Amino acid sequence: QDISNFHVLKSVFPDIYSNDIIGENLLSNLVKTKNGRDSFHCRHVEELQQKSAFPWCVDENLLKANDLISPQDYLPIQKPNVAQTKPRPKWKDELSATDQLEGMREIQKLKDRQNFLRNPRFLSPTAEQGGVSLIIFVAKPSVVTFTDYKVGHIYETTLELRNVTSSSRHVRVLSPNSPHFAIGLRFPSEEGTIAPGMSCKYSLRFIPDSLEDYKDFLVVETQAEQVLLVPIEAQRPPPILTPRVLDCGYCLVGGLKYVEFLCRNVGQSSGTFCIIPKSQWPFSNLRSLSRTYFSEQPPFAVGPSLFQLEPGDTTVIETYTFVCDNCQVKDFSIEEGQLVALELISEEKEPPEAGEVHDVTAEHYVQFDVCNPHSVQHKRLVIRNNHLDLPFQWQIRQPNLYPLPPGEVPEPSQIHFHPATDDAFRISPVAGLLPPYQDQEFLLTFCPKELKDYHSVCRLVLRDAPDVETVIAMEIEVKGSTEPYQILLEPYAIIIPGEIFVCTTTHRQFKMWNHSKTFILFQWEKLKSSYHTMVVEPPTGRIISVKPCSGMLPPLGSCSVDVIFTPQFCQQFKAELELEVENGRGHVWIQADVQSPQVCLLNCKLAFTEIYLGVPKSASVTLFNQTALPAKFSWLELTEVAALCEVEGMNLPLILGIAASKPKKLSVSYSLPSDVILKNPVTRQLLITNQTAITAPFAIEVEYFFVSQLLADGRGAAFRVVPDSGLLGPFETQTVAVTAVTDMWGEYSDNLICKVGDLEAVIIPLQMAVRGCPLYFQMTGPRTDNQFQGPIIFGTCIPGGDTVSHPLRINNPTTFAIRMDWETYNTEKDDSKLLDVVLAFGEPFPPKDADGSEEDRGDAEGEEGCALTSHAKKKLVSVHIRPHVGKLSDYPFCINPQQIVIPAKSGATIHVSFTPLTPSESVSESRCSGLALGFMSLDFEMAACVPGKVRRAQGLELQPVRVDLQAAVKPALLVQMEEEGEALEFKASAGDLLKEFDVTQTFQLRNTSEVALQFRMETQPPFSVLKAKQKQIVPLCAHLLLSTLSLSTDRLSFGVCYVGQTKSREITLSCRGSHTYWKSTFKVTPNFGLLRPKEPHGTCSVKQHLQISFTP
Repeated sequence: QDISNFHVLKSVFPDIYSNDIIGENLLSNLVKTKNGRDSFHCRHVEELQQKSAFPWCVDENLLKANDLISPQDYLPIQKPNVAQTKPRPKWKDELSATDQLEGMREIQKLKDRQNFLRNPRFLSPTAEQGGVSLIIFVAKPSVVTFTDYKVGHIYETTLELRNVTSSSRHVRVLSPNSPHFAIGLRFPSEEGTIAPGMSCKYSLRFIPDSLEDYKDFLVVETQAEQVLLVPIEAQRPPPILTPRVLDCGYCLVGGLKYVEFLCRNVGQSSGTFCIIPKSQWPFSNLRSLSRTYFSEQPPFAVGPSLFQLEPGDTTVIETYTFVCDNCQVKDFSIEEGQLVALELISEEKEPPEAGEVHDVTAEHYVQFDVCNPHSVQHKRLVIRNNHLDLPFQWQIRQPNLYPLPPGEVPEPSQIHFHPATDDAFRISPVAGLLPPYQDQEFLLTFCPKELKDYHSVCRLVLRDAPDVETVIAMEIEVKGSTEPYQILLEPYAIIIPGEIFVCTTTHRQFKMWNHSKTFILFQWEKLKSSYHTMVVEPPTGRIISVKPCSGMLPPLGSCSVDVIFTPQFCQQFKAELELEVENGRGHVWIQADVQSPQVCLLNCKLAFTEIYLGVPKSASVTLFNQTALPAKFSWLELTEVAALCEVEGMNLPLILGIAASKPKKLSVSYSLPSDVILKNPVTRQLLITNQTAITAPFAIEVEYFFVSQLLADGRGAAFRVVPDSGLLGPFETQTVAVTAVTDMWGEYSDNLICKVGDLEAVIIPLQMAVRGCPLYFQMTGPRTDNQFQGPIIFGTCIPGGDTVSHPLRINNPTTFAIRMDWETYNTEKDDSKLLDVVLAFGEPFPPKDADGSEEDRGDAEGEEGCALTSHAKKKLVSVHIRPHVGKLSDYPFCINPQQIVIPAKSGATIHVSFTPLTPSESVSESRCSGLALGFMSLDFEMAACVPGKVRRAQGLELQPVRVDLQAAVKPALLVQMEEEGEALEFKASAGDLLKEFDVTQTFQLRNTSEVALQFRMETQPPFSVLKAKQKQIVPLCAHLLLSTLSLSTDRLSFGVCYVGQTKSREITLSCRGSHTYWKSTFKVTPNFGLLRPKEPHGTCSVKQHLQISFTP
């Protein structure tokens, strides 16, 4: 057998051919041994060199019959050169292929009997059997894997090496090369020997510093010739982000579109994803790259650019390229927005004929069949929109006919738009909206009126495109032609032979055939002369198509015939069909009343009044169908002046005129329906009226004197606005309460800034004149009225007595120091003076130092916008006129000190003194009346004036604090005699002079004052004053009991009350201590009384129930 190609057979059939017998180098050895001694050997080697396959040495049919691969399936067949080689001679007694295959099977059986495992004790560890080294150790697992890991953690697993031989073996494991893996021995020790069937275990540690994939291997050295390699793989299941393709849809060029995508991590591991353009990857620091929310890759902006997802979590993003912290990069794509793409998919589009003149810009061509005038043809066009909603409108223009060579682009000067002058072509609907991913069907109608060729272009225009008003999306060239009617008369002439009697009617029949493209309407004229009259019956009619128009009827058979009547206009149609059969004739009478839908507008003009920006306005219009036919209508176009309504069956659309008034913008009005008393809150109502139907938010704030911790800012006034914001409805009036709170006099000015919707802020001036005195006397307390009125402090004094002085403490609760200059005046009873003219040189009340000298403060000018009194430039002379108050004098009344500064949030004390007068002997009692005026001034400039905001009057310009002074001077001792008379009378007789005698009269001296008096009495002889009686001491004892009043509640609520309804609530008034009178200024029953406790000095109390009523 030829064995030259056995190395090929060995590669195909390794189980049959052994490498120990035949090697691949056999052919080269044969070539080397060719020396020309054997001619057959030389020819055989040359044949092997020419032919690389051996299809001739195998039975190909046998291989194919057993579904085996033949050499012809994988080797090119090259026929040997017949001229140089001869066919291989057959060997003597050569076996057939079948016998050869059977012999191979027998040989294999013999080999299988000898294929058994020999005792390894008798073999060297490096001995080879069949070309394979002896396996000593088996690793379990064969591949060490780590799947779930995190950065910085340590993971450990066990590797087991089992001795699969029958003798003890030594083993050694080398450490991995990677620093991320480390190995340690568990059992046995490194120098130990592994018994047969036993195993040793190694602990393998994995320390990752990132989430990337790691690969390494362990080298296991044994007694075998080849080492055992155990692969180590660390592969974390990557997070998988879906979807891979983000389809943003389509957007017109220059437009803007926002699309959200729900991305999900469908992997088995969490991951942090970063969105960056592909051109910026790789990058050293992932987080420093994603500093912005959006990652931009024009024309896309994707966000968020950095996010983290756990397995199964979702987020909404738009993205271009994803980078994950698993150290894996996956590219994701975004479908870009494209230009408008419309496709004409109608089956009725036709290719143009060669050599025919066409429009230079039209992309499609539609040709109508030749028809007769006034006939109607339809073609349906289907346009597919592949993108987004596109508003469209059809325009029909004349074609641009310019002969151009193939492939040449027309110049812009050759392209014109001239509307078509004829009305032969129509397309419906004319306008509308092309929905995305849908097919829109249009009906193209050809209705010629004249006998000629028609040629137009239907232009599909897209409206509301970005940057441009219109876009031409498609142009369809349409053509149609007409031909005359084809009428055949049979016979074409009627001849009546012979003679005809007068007044005898003769009938002849003829046929009229319609060979035209459509039906015809005919009318025969009546010929009348003086000799005869010719009439055709019926004189008018219409040729109707009948299907089938002819046929064969079997005996007793029937046939259904369709009569097709297609009216083109409204009419009353009458016709007769004639049926011709052999040996017979029949007639069918046809009558039709043709109508078309007639729709009208009951109101052809729609007026919109009172319209506002941003507020939808609706109105209704009525379409009236004047026929019994259903009418299909559609609104084509809505412009600023008209709306078109197309009704199927009507030639012209309905026109609805639209008239609208000028849109009104948001408009609001304000009204603030003002002297203010100091310390009394005053509320004014601001009315904001929305004069339109536009709902808008409003906000109100005070520019300067805003509420800040209840006047704690030291500005002296504050405005509180409630509510300060809200929503103003259509035609709504919002009431806003503006409350002014003050603790300082002055003329205040501020601005109320009102902002409503998008309108400009409206500034409403606030002006407030606050009058009153912020100071109060300690003995009277704060007052809400009569704030300038002080107490009356003097009573009755002894003539010529010592000066009486009383201290008065004045409190200043404001945040400004107030200087007061006091002047005292005496009033006279019969004073008829009405006015006082006060003339002041320089400053009326200049500040003085401790010695009473005027301080030199220079000629300081006040700030711009302020008209100050004390801080303005000094006036040389000032004149003030005021009501007459009295005569200026410091006797008998006097105030010390005359100038005093009362600090802020504090108080000061003045002393008011009275020196009693010595009246004449004829006047037993005199009364003194006077008053003291305190003029207030401010030394701090910002307290006196804030430019444009507040001005405070001072000194003579401001109403002063008034203290009325009243005192009476009269003797303290009264003489009370036993008998009434002007003098103390003594009566004696002359005889009494002879002896010593005395006449004694007594009288009493009464002290009417409230203090002890010393007195001495003297007289002239013969009168003498006897010594008074011995002093009597009368003990005086006074007890002053204070009473305490309390109410059962400190707050009384009447709830919701109706006008005119009286509601009553009951409270309890309790008294503890001495008795006390009480009286109420509110509507209380009872409104006065006496509370007398049973034990004046005890702790018990007495109670009185009070009923308080309220009637709004």
